[in-house]
Amino acid sequence: MKNLINHVKKERGADNVLLLDSGIHGKGRALPSKRVVKRSSKAQNYLGVDVMVGHWEFTYGKKRVKELIEMLNAKFHFSKYRW
Repeated sequence: MKNLINHVKKERGADNVLLLDSGIHGKGRALPSKRVVKRSSKAQNYLGVDVMVGHWEFTYGKKRVKELIEMLNAKFHFSKYRW
């Protein structure tokens, strides 16, 4: 996948490509461990995700979401939740 992303960025110009992650971090777990969040965040950072839009992550609570945001190189966007 990284090779495909790099190819598209090279072909179209990195400034013309936005890599978006639509959420569902640690999918399939009632409460993903910090290790799972860290591993997923490393993968997103490696792939070069520019923006992540929160989805099910909010069901894990503020603490876990804040941990996720701190680990990401990407911007984290959400609009439906009050902090």
